[in-house]
Amino acid sequence: MAAAPNAITIFVAGDSTVCDWDPSASNALGPTERGWAQELSQYLKPGVAVANYAVSGQTAGGFYGAYWGPAKALIKAGDYVFVQFGHNDQKNAADIASYQANLTKYIMDAKSKN
Repeated sequence: MAAAPNAITIFVAGDSTVCDWDPSASNALGPTERGWAQELSQYLKPGVAVANYAVSGQTAGGFYGAYWGPAKALIKAGDYVFVQFGHNDQKNAADIASYQANLTKYIMDAKSKN
């Protein structure tokens, strides 16, 4: 999950549709269940790493407060940040402004690291 020190790193924040699934986990739907970021590295050139911080069940705001700090600390110039939330956020659709504000935090964090 940690960034590769000399590689371009793609940092990923998201929910169950993105996270790494352990095939033996009791909440996995089956042994082949995968989040898309778990499989991403096989499509990238050598020298590009994926740091998948996604956590099943998270919302944009919940993840930012609980899990984003360690990833944010490792981002360096030239890295990328991929953010995918909405699946769990839709459960509170009346709070669109909060959802947008939370996504903006990720954008500002990534921009601050160039």
